Amino acid sequence: MDSLQMSLSTDFYYTEAPLSDTIPHIRLISPAESLADSLISIGKQYIGRRYKYGASGPERFDCTGFTGYVYRKLGFHLQRSARTQSTDGRPVRSIRELQKGDLVFFGARHNPSVIGHAGIVVEPQPEMGAFLFIHSGVTHGVEIQSSQMSYYRNRYICARRILPDFGKTTESE
Repeated sequence: MDSLQMSLSTDFYYTEAPLSDTIPHIRLISPAESLADSLISIGKQYIGRRYKYGASGPERFDCTGFTGYVYRKLGFHLQRSARTQSTDGRPVRSIRELQKGDLVFFGARHNPSVIGHAGIVVEPQPEMGAFLFIHSGVTHGVEIQSSQMSYYRNRYICARRILPDFGKTTESE
């Protein structure tokens, strides 16, 4: 079942998602979470697009060309390199505090201690200290990966938040 969003007020929306095949579940989501869902939906439209160093879409992307392109679709402008994007927004202190839409940064292929790759969180998995993220990688282009894959688990460096924190109303943002 696809998510169905309807406005309850100016501050929160609800989404219908089944708990099982027979029991519906209604959960309030903030405007910030709705914005993150839109960001992820935009990113997913480009799954399968091939990687090309220096490309910023829409036919081909490098990692920060992809993150910048997706954020630009919602009116946010990011810097161009992974190293400079890692200074955009606000720091996220821990993997367990990630929310959908956060930027995540990984060490470079030849020097894992230097930021060299970026992606966007699709699904935080705080109970596992992990997350799923969408990115443009050299081998498969735009795809969704798990931070638990050994290549990424060993290279995770930091995360930044561009979108508002979830749970805040538009008046307090």
